[in-house]
Amino acid sequence: MKKTDLHRGPDAGHAGHAGESQAAITALNEARRLFDAGQLSASRAALDRAIPSALSAPQRGFRTGLFFALGAFGQATRAETLEQHRKTDATAHPDLRYRALMAQGLWADAARHRHGLGGRVGADVIADWHLTAALTLLWRGRIGWGLRHYRQRFAARNFASLPRQMRHVPRAVQPLRMVRLEQGLGDICLHLAHLRAQSGPGMALTITGEKRYQPLLALAFPEAEFRHFGPGGPADPMIVNGSADTLELAFARHGSLRIPAPLFAPWQRGPARLGILWRAGSGQNRRDERALDLEPFLACLPDSCEIVPLQHDLTQAETTQLARDRRVRLPGVALRADLVGVFDLVRGLGGVIGVDGAALHVAGVCAVPAMLLMNPTAHWYWGRPPRAETVYPTARTLPIKDLSAPAIARWWQKARAHHAARPKAPSLMAGRCFDRPVFVTGIPRSGTSMTAGLLAEAGLWLGQTVAASPANPRGFFENRRLHETIVKPLLRDFLGADPLGVRNLPDPARLPVFAQLPRAIARALTDDGYDGQQPWGFKDAKLTLLWPVFAEAFAQAHWVIVRRQRAGLIASLQRTSFMAQHGQDPAVWHRFCDGYETRLAALGQSCAGRVTEVHYEDLRAGRLGALQGLADRLGLDWSADRARAFVL
Repeated sequence: MKKTDLHRGPDAGHAGHAGESQAAITALNEARRLFDAGQLSASRAALDRAIPSALSAPQRGFRTGLFFALGAFGQATRAETLEQHRKTDATAHPDLRYRALMAQGLWADAARHRHGLGGRVGADVIADWHLTAALTLLWRGRIGWGLRHYRQRFAARNFASLPRQMRHVPRAVQPLRMVRLEQGLGDICLHLAHLRAQSGPGMALTITGEKRYQPLLALAFPEAEFRHFGPGGPADPMIVNGSADTLELAFARHGSLRIPAPLFAPWQRGPARLGILWRAGSGQNRRDERALDLEPFLACLPDSCEIVPLQHDLTQAETTQLARDRRVRLPGVALRADLVGVFDLVRGLGGVIGVDGAALHVAGVCAVPAMLLMNPTAHWYWGRPPRAETVYPTARTLPIKDLSAPAIARWWQKARAHHAARPKAPSLMAGRCFDRPVFVTGIPRSGTSMTAGLLAEAGLWLGQTVAASPANPRGFFENRRLHETIVKPLLRDFLGADPLGVRNLPDPARLPVFAQLPRAIARALTDDGYDGQQPWGFKDAKLTLLWPVFAEAFAQAHWVIVRRQRAGLIASLQRTSFMAQHGQDPAVWHRFCDGYETRLAALGQSCAGRVTEVHYEDLRAGRLGALQGLADRLGLDWSADRARAFVL
């Protein structure tokens, strides 16, 4: 609700006894804050403490508007609503009052209120009355009639407005090729699934909306043009359809809102993990009943699976609680900003379970099994009676009151079978070689640069690499883009670890799920000029710290582990400037090497059969058989003379 006097807030004036007045004002402000946070029951309780007689006239007016707003969400009885309606001036809060009366089934009173005002209200209030009628019909299962009235939403007083120079024409009235995305991510998922079905092959679309949707739309609608307009709107007047118009057309054609086909196909990459969502919505849409306590929710989830929280607004207490649960793998993606990463993450999950929120819609349009914990006053999308299956074929419904470990276990068993039957994630780059990289790693100063250089001499594509330095006069043979834009940010931004890979090494058992990693690497390599037609590799000692996520992203990768005798290794660490800054104490460096060795041993065991071990001392002595064998298997052009010249 964005345009009413309610959002001006109470003024700072005083009425009545100073102490009593201040308490009432404090309660009123608290009620407003809780309302904006979607804590509607708590907001009503605070409003009851804001005694009207202790407030000034403007404050009482604000209190009345907030009362009607809460009543529209069911936070008042019929008797209370009717009493407040009868004692409130006829011209006050015509929009919110109408919503509250309609929500309580007081339709005759609502109609008399509307007709009694005649021409004393603006067009935005009249449109708001139509929107209220639409919502009432929709919530009562009269979808067809409700969607017809829903056409007036953009003109309504309590709805998000279009940019000032855009004008909405319903798609049912005039189909256009300009579509404005509206509402939240969950709604937009449903809209886009229907939009693709209604667009037809080759139809030229222009889609406008927030910038964060552009990469996602490039995947879902590769032929469409995306345009983003700032606060001032477009320079020239523009007529648009709203993305929610697709719902009216879908219902008219098929009699339901069931999506005709997924927006994206699910895939298999990594194990069958379980995504969870326990709090959903924003603003007034976050109903009290659309939130679960995290602790009992976790207690209902299977012990044997990895759990991925899809909650973008974690509290500190929740973060601490999740850190104590060894099943939890945090999502290594910005859940609000990187929407392509979110879809890549959800597409690979075994299933998603949670309250009605965006993550459940993402799962639904990706044909990923979803268990929707349905709240009592469920959204009208789900029909009457509310069933998630009526919209998404792979979704199932569980009343939130029936949440239990056995119910989830039965559903999860079927979801895991669904995951096992999926195809592997497709390659993100044309050519036969992208999915089969060669990753070279080891303890820093063990000879990884020499190893990568030898493979590069044989034709392994490494891209633009970090320049040579006195520490590595031949060069580091480390792809600059992957090193700077992927490895370092993963360590620094998502893991809070040392981006140099020396101090506070990340726990390999607690690494986030970096589902966006293959796409990020494909984009970086493309920018570097790689076309997928020849074997490629990436060398970085810090891959030792991140190997589980790289191994999951590239299940066909071959790994080269470079080893060096400990004494020579530590001596090299101590005399290399960018490593020596961490001290000269041999005990420190022994602990450092032990940390890397433990991770390398796990890598060797996990990827057995796809690991080649080479030793620095063999390379220096010209014993290159292990690398030559790998080069031959990769189809590289190994030359003993070139290799010997490189080493010497």
